[in-house]
Amino acid sequence: MKTRIIATIAIVSFSVTSSFASPASALAKWAFGGLLVWAGWTTFKPVDVEAKLAAKIQADLDKNKDAFFHKIHPVGTATSVKVHNVKSYWRKDKPESLNDLQGFDVCYTIYWRGPIIRDGYTKLVSRYDGDIGRYTKSKVIETNGITNDDAMQGVLAFLDGFLCN
Repeated sequence: MKTRIIATIAIVSFSVTSSFASPASALAKWAFGGLLVWAGWTTFKPVDVEAKLAAKIQADLDKNKDAFFHKIHPVGTATSVKVHNVKSYWRKDKPESLNDLQGFDVCYTIYWRGPIIRDGYTKLVSRYDGDIGRYTKSKVIETNGITNDDAMQGVLAFLDGFLCN
């Protein structure tokens, strides 16, 4: 008796437009970048999703590195960006599809140069919430420069000292 393996292959095309105003909103929809091929004898692998997300995020950051940089720092120019890793969070212990993606964290570094610091870096972690389709927070892990928050605190301290004296 011969056994035959029958495989079903489906090709699904996604069309996603992305703008800087909401770069993350397309990531969960984009995940497999325009072409998703699923073979009936394979299983869904979250690790594959993380690799695809990392590549997409890297491309988006490369394209918009100065805009991302200026959301964090008051002066300077971004020179490059490196995505270190993506950690996904799933609704189920054994996810079956991209619909089970609850969100992810992405760790990346923006390299930059400014008027004082010529070899600057800022390492961040950003969280994407799949339920609402947006980045919900970003946290600076470390930097060798001054952030917008640092600059604002300095201005407020100066004004406090000036007005109170």
